[in-house]
This record gives sequence, C-alpha cells and structure tokens, in this order.
Amino acid sequence: MTPIDWQAFIDQGHGKEMVVAQVSPAIMSYLGAASEQVFMAHHYVLKSIHQHRISIEAFETLSDILAHGQVLEDRERHLVFLFEIRAGWLHVVVKRAEASGRLYVSTFHRTTVAKAAAKRRRFLLVRE
Repeated sequence: MTPIDWQAFIDQGHGKEMVVAQVSPAIMSYLGAASEQVFMAHHYVLKSIHQHRISIEAFETLSDILAHGQVLEDRERHLVFLFEIRAGWLHVVVKRAEASGRLYVSTFHRTTVAKAAAKRRRFLLVRE
C-alpha cells in the first residue's frame, strides 16, 4: 500500500478492514491460513498510530517486515515478525482467525533490541 492508500484508510476506513500485505506460501501453510492475504482492521490502525506511535512510513514497511523479518512462534496460530529499520526495531504479530482462517495483524509496535533478543531466546524460530 502507498502512503496515499494508508491515509485514505485512516481517514475513511471506519468499521472496515483491509488487505495490507501478504505472507509467503510457507508462512500461510505454517499457520494453516485460507490465503496469503493479511488484513488489518481500521480500529487497530488507529490504535497503532495513536497508542503505539506508528507512522505511515512504518506502515509502508509492513510488506517488507512480513517478507524478510525474523519469524518466531509465540503461541498457536500466532507468529511474531521482528524487523530492524533505521529508527529501531518493529514487532508485528500476525494471527490466524479460528473461524475464517484469515490472517490479521494483531500487533504492530516498536520494540527495543533487548526485547527482540528476549523474544528470540524464548520463542520457537520459524524463519531466520
């Protein structure tokens, strides 16, 4: 999604969800998902902006995070993606909805080097 797409979703997406990225076929299969598409609800985009201070520029990296980030399994149907950017580390969790099999971004926030390292020690490595 482009910055214009993100801004339009922020401004006009009330009550909606949107496809914001894709995962690889391997990740889709690992999670037992119905498709490679990853959705994000409008209310969570707003929470990410206001509570977690995620910028539109950071949202633009979501595809790169899911394609190239380190992947850890912290619990069933949930994968943690850790990705380093110029401004630090980003932590994204993608979960599979039980009923629909769809994938959703359920967490998107900044993290620290120490917290990322702790997650790598504690959780199962899925992809380096």
